[in-house]
Amino acid sequence: MKSPAPFMKTPHLAIRPFTDDELRARIEAAADPHEKQALMEMLEGCLAHPAERLWHTEWQIALRNGTPAGGLCFKGAPRGHEAEIGYAIDEPQRKQGYATEAVRAAINWAFAASTELYFIMAEFEPGNGASRRVLEKAGFVPAGEGAEGPRFELERPKTSWMAIYLCMGLSIGLSIGVSTDHLAAGMSIGMCLGLAIGTSLDAAEAKKRERVRAERGKF
Repeated sequence: MKSPAPFMKTPHLAIRPFTDDELRARIEAAADPHEKQALMEMLEGCLAHPAERLWHTEWQIALRNGTPAGGLCFKGAPRGHEAEIGYAIDEPQRKQGYATEAVRAAINWAFAASTELYFIMAEFEPGNGASRRVLEKAGFVPAGEGAEGPRFELERPKTSWMAIYLCMGLSIGLSIGVSTDHLAAGMSIGMCLGLAIGTSLDAAEAKKRERVRAERGKF
């Protein structure tokens, strides 16, 4: 699974994946048994699926000055067009919008990394209003109950291919019109081609999205 560069920068944060050696060091240093177990599972996932390790490892969230601020992770590579995200911000850095900023960066990375990913899921413990607000600000909506509590989901944003190809068509048509001294004709041809290609791609995308929704729950 091809992924974009494994590093994210936001106005306030720098987010990067931990290496296998860094995960091992964190496992050794972890005092909490639940944290240790979670890190061990991440490392196992990284070793078992090296081509998809970015979906298994923990990502460090830090301020742009290098101060650690928390972490996030995806709980495995996308399956059934879904992936699940988890995140936590360290106590000193909370209530400053960093969690929402990090989650937004992570979901942008995830949708860019996998064209087959259509839904990102997240769960939080009942009564965790802060986590709920983070997800709502990031565009997530309620999707029932999960193993850990309320379950929220975010669907892949739609791409307007028609608008993109219309602009491309107009640019090409303008070039043709200028070179042939028939500006109106060139722009008309370019616009028609752009509309035709864009409309076709939008229809194909809508059909695929309907199929993905129908297939959910079969995995």
